[in-house]
Amino acid sequence: MNRAINDDELSLSLYLRRGQVSADGIEESPDQLNSVVAEVGPVVQTLQAPTNYLVFCMAGEYDRRLFGDFGADCCIVVREPLNFINHMLEAISTVLGGWQSFGAPVTYVDPMNTSAEQLDIFFSKHFKYAYQKEYRLIWLPPEPRMQIQPLNIAIGPLDQWCELISLEE
Repeated sequence: MNRAINDDELSLSLYLRRGQVSADGIEESPDQLNSVVAEVGPVVQTLQAPTNYLVFCMAGEYDRRLFGDFGADCCIVVREPLNFINHMLEAISTVLGGWQSFGAPVTYVDPMNTSAEQLDIFFSKHFKYAYQKEYRLIWLPPEPRMQIQPLNIAIGPLDQWCELISLEE
């Protein structure tokens, strides 16, 4: 994987703001009991997805930079996004009965200025990827599981909604 796609889709680490932490469990002299101590080093909270899932990622905007970053020489431009997404969802639902599907733009977060309550782990990424302007379709299994096999499907012709763009042309 290259640096543009090397993020972990199942976890996201946040760096909590510095504050004060109770001194519980620290051996102290009697006159220092119940005091507070400053944190030493960053406090990292890693959010973990409760299940693995299938994901189809798309850029929300055409950007020539993405060709180099993703090692690609062509892309598909979707002229009618709603029709394309509905076609994808319908085709995949016939294969993945019982799975839940969702689609949304990715939210890019500053891991030093975000709380877990503000995030949806399935649609959040580090803000260093914000230039990708990603839109995701995800499929969640009926029961949480960490092992999921890749899925290859044929969804039929797309020329009514999409156009192939090649750098070679």
